[in-house]
Amino acid sequence: MPANDGEETGRADIYGLLAALFAGPPSTALLESIATAPTSDVSEGVLEQSWRALVAAAQQVLATGGAEAVREEYEKLFIGIGKPEVMLYGS
Repeated sequence: MPANDGEETGRADIYGLLAALFAGPPSTALLESIATAPTSDVSEGVLEQSWRALVAAAQQVLATGGAEAVREEYEKLFIGIGKPEVMLYGS
């Protein structure tokens, strides 16, 4: 049974967002886009819970002016001096 177009589009959007978040620290525009994204209070699935947490985190970062802190955290986790905590391209 083929998935509907809305489901496929949603999946592609999530993969695109993950790719953007792994490719580099999020821009203020991306954080604003995430912070204003709609959430559903109806669904209690794992993905919806995670989405609500991401939206809340983006809202908090923007409210505290912490976009620079997000960049620093990205660099600490994925770039780092020496061996980073998370190897983006490690297998």
